[in-house]
Amino acid sequence: MIQFIAKEELIEQTDIDAFETFIGATLPEAYKQHLLKYNGGGADVNLTVYFEPLEDEIEFFKFLPLKYGGDELQYANSRGLGYYFPNAPTPIQHIRIGKTHTGSLSMSLDEEDYGAIFEFFPDTVVPYKIANSFTEFINGLVAYEEDPYN
Repeated sequence: MIQFIAKEELIEQTDIDAFETFIGATLPEAYKQHLLKYNGGGADVNLTVYFEPLEDEIEFFKFLPLKYGGDELQYANSRGLGYYFPNAPTPIQHIRIGKTHTGSLSMSLDEEDYGAIFEFFPDTVVPYKIANSFTEFINGLVAYEEDPYN
């Protein structure tokens, strides 16, 4: 299992409660536990996760901190759920939770795929599902060594 590192000051349950009130939704329990332990966080190794629908992999960068840091969850989601997908054919209720080396990660708060993790880019109409849950995403992360020729 990958060891994450808290890169910002740690938070308390009251901080999560306030964020849930702010967004008007409840976060999945596994994600809340991760926030309490790492307040977002990253790893000290390069990480990748393979996702079958597109038969591709992404390079994970970091999870956004709830508080304490430049790119915080509340700021990243201050324009409301689904802000990042204004052209989607149906409303998408996602929050932005992290970054990859080329895009962003979102978590669905929609009833039908609650807690699923997606990757998206600035021009994304509908995000790409990469894991059915936060736990599945975490368990799918694998450390890799950088290509010495790059």
